[in-house]
Amino acid sequence: RAYVCITGQLPRLELANKIDNLFRPLATVHGLDVDVALVLSDTDNHSVNRTGDRAQRYFDFDEAAAELDALPGVRVVNRGLDDASAAPVVTPKYLEQRGRDSTMKPEETLERVRNHVRQFEGLARCHYHMVRTGERYDVVHRIREDSGYYGSVDYAEVRRLLDGGEPVYHPHKQTLDNWRNMTIVTSGGCDTHGGINDRSAFVSPLAAYDYFNHPVLHMYLRPIDDEVRNTERFLRDVYRRTCRLVETATFHAFRIWDAEGGEGTTFSPSDLDCIKKIKRDEGGKEKKEKQTQEGGDRRL
Repeated sequence: RAYVCITGQLPRLELANKIDNLFRPLATVHGLDVDVALVLSDTDNHSVNRTGDRAQRYFDFDEAAAELDALPGVRVVNRGLDDASAAPVVTPKYLEQRGRDSTMKPEETLERVRNHVRQFEGLARCHYHMVRTGERYDVVHRIREDSGYYGSVDYAEVRRLLDGGEPVYHPHKQTLDNWRNMTIVTSGGCDTHGGINDRSAFVSPLAAYDYFNHPVLHMYLRPIDDEVRNTERFLRDVYRRTCRLVETATFHAFRIWDAEGGEGTTFSPSDLDCIKKIKRDEGGKEKKEKQTQEGGDRRL
């Protein structure tokens, strides 16, 4: 059984790519029951002006939930939109460091940091809905509402990465459960900005509490490193305190754009450049593996 949480804002919600590359493969190919939480607010907060934003597709929660509920093996476990904080409290140090060496106006930086806090609040809501199901999950996944996958997710490889890691030792836990396999798998290659890609992640069930709750808790309760300038680096520092972080080419998540002319969807120019790099790297790897295999065949 899998738990998937989609976080963000209803006006930016994209589902077609997620259905084709995540939900249908998990349910039909791998035979998983998939529980989905839609942690979405009916807001459209922008901290930066973006080009390529998609036209709004969904206008109420029930419309989006019905599309997912209609998929075999998939059920939506929550009902109704979330209320995003209008003016969440921000940590002065995080705000100061986010604005350092930035070309953004102070009010723009403030709104961007508030969006970071809203994102972390949304993660905590994911855990709330997960616990309320009363289910035991084999894999946990979270993805942003505006993001999709470049190709179908290789679930078998994701499970290998999640299950194959060495347990992490927690000296502050004085129980027999000190050693726990707590792994967070993120897509590598691009959009890491000195940290980790925050668009999506697969998480071992034992790491779910830390993944969903630690960002908002550590924002207020733990020291923030002097080098933190963005969400990606902040999350990297938070998660590696208690979990094993793995970057992989098993899946890649990018922001979805409307294609030119409104026909279909695509990715941003920078993401398309990243995809080209990924394909070049994959081509080079396949060529090297083929040469190695051919060399082995000749030796036989």
